[in-house]
Amino acid sequence: MTPTTSLTIETFDPKTASRDTWRAYHAFADRVRAEVLPDDPATPPATRERLMSTHPVHHRPHYWLARRGDAVVASAFLGFSTLETNRHLCDIDVTVLADARGQGVASALLRPALEKARSEGKTHIGMWTTDRIGSGEAFLTRLGLNANLRQLVSRLDLSTLDEDLLRGWVARKDERAADFDIDVIEGPLPEERHAEYAGLFDVMNTAPRGTLEVEDEHTTPEQLGEWERSFAESGRRRLTAVAIERATGKLAGFTMLVWLPETSEIVHQWGTGVWPQYRDRGLGRVLKAENILRLLEANPGARFVRTSNAHVNAAMLGINRAMGFKPEFEEAAWQLKVEQLQAYLDAKTFAVTA
Repeated sequence: MTPTTSLTIETFDPKTASRDTWRAYHAFADRVRAEVLPDDPATPPATRERLMSTHPVHHRPHYWLARRGDAVVASAFLGFSTLETNRHLCDIDVTVLADARGQGVASALLRPALEKARSEGKTHIGMWTTDRIGSGEAFLTRLGLNANLRQLVSRLDLSTLDEDLLRGWVARKDERAADFDIDVIEGPLPEERHAEYAGLFDVMNTAPRGTLEVEDEHTTPEQLGEWERSFAESGRRRLTAVAIERATGKLAGFTMLVWLPETSEIVHQWGTGVWPQYRDRGLGRVLKAENILRLLEANPGARFVRTSNAHVNAAMLGINRAMGFKPEFEEAAWQLKVEQLQAYLDAKTFAVTA
């Protein structure tokens, strides 16, 4: 291990950072993207700054940077919600450049993040790893942990999309779901129905969690309104396909596609969910087909759609495979107690400049 005496740890506030700090951070973030997502377009600096400066009022993000000289070699993120659920939990993400790994940099960054977590009364930490950077999982297994949930990240190449297949799914909807209509909304959800959509998003509580110790989250109309404000401020675009039970007007399920105009080639599949009482009617398949077909019109520059699904979610993985999604990489969710991480860091010795 190389000594880290030349390492400097500093807080990073995206809203007040100097131009020099941003330039160093952009250089770092571009190298990370090239390693983890080499086929993705580069994020323009102004876009990254906007995204990192925008969040709902109930979200509390904190950042730290590790520098050697003027160069940023690693970053840490701590985030948590001030809502009533999951008050015990925070998320921590640490990213270290390849040529700075194995030198105690991650541990140096974890110290201030852990101190902040403890000061906020957090007892559990959530972390994510990707098999494209194996050091993350290696670190967590050294702590004696096992992944709580493993997921497959898949990508759909729109140049090979079988549009006729998807149109066929839509055309045959009435064979199993004749009592439902599909509505595709481009942009904000109708404000007069925020209470209904807030309730619909609770369907994500039925998604696989593995062994993660998390509570159900319940969205309020006010929280949805704040999310809409933050989403618009971020500059993102989206399509939301919704299944509506014709007889009652109840919202049965949804799926959402999101992208940035500056990097419109890459589209992200966000949540997809159908309430259990409406499943086994092919609604998930039809929702995703309708949304992808609309995407071709709304975002003609789109080249790929990326999605992530738990390995145990056989139904969704089956739909994705049928649509043409191909495996891209693996990711895993981990959860540990604050005391576990504290004990690990207390056993390490390294020198940094704060």
